[in-house]
Amino acid sequence: MISDFSPTIQLTEFTVEQGIDIPLTSQDTIIINAIATTRNGRGTGSLTTSFRRVLPDLSWFRVKKFILFFLSKKTKQNIFRLI
Repeated sequence: MISDFSPTIQLTEFTVEQGIDIPLTSQDTIIINAIATTRNGRGTGSLTTSFRRVLPDLSWFRVKKFILFFLSKKTKQNIFRLI
């Protein structure tokens, strides 16, 4: 007997994340990271960029910039916040 049952798949949340390091010189690197999530018609995400320099004594420092954003398909508004 063949069943009339067919599985139903419902996707309620989806997240994508990516990061890359871009070497400029042997001491300088740019890092870009992004993440985006959507859940029930609303989305959030962030983009982080940073610059890293390795110093002669093998210590290092980093400067970072963070951008956060929200998206709602119900209101069609984009909200960006620089941190």
